[in-house]
Amino acid sequence: MCGRKMKDRATAMVMADSTGKKHPLFLVLKTAASTIKAVVQENLTQRHGFGKQVWKDVQPLQDRFGCIYGNPTAWWNSTISMDFLRYHFAGRPDRATKKVLLLWDDFSAHFTDEVVAIATELNVLLEKIPPQFTWICQPADV
Repeated sequence: MCGRKMKDRATAMVMADSTGKKHPLFLVLKTAASTIKAVVQENLTQRHGFGKQVWKDVQPLQDRFGCIYGNPTAWWNSTISMDFLRYHFAGRPDRATKKVLLLWDDFSAHFTDEVVAIATELNVLLEKIPPQFTWICQPADV
């Protein structure tokens, strides 16, 4: 809350490759968390973090794009980082023989042990953009 007003938030991850091809956007939207731990887990595993009621509206978009997530802060996390890597790189036909370089800023959720393991499995080389160069290498990071 800011000045007693709720803030609407969203996080968007955009990606383009060295040829200029734009890849599907990943969205993280703000959604309320259940107070029941079992429901929270069900929402995460079955509905990308959304509750049953909200999922009714989100599901058609998720079915179409496959890249929409929800959590109480609308912030990126390591689970979404792993899904991002799988979504974009798991289906590459040359995955076994060709590495892909992915430049990411030095955000902790991009470089957990689990994320690095998934990247290694997918033959994706993760490189950190030094903090002072994010504005150059990631102009959409606003």
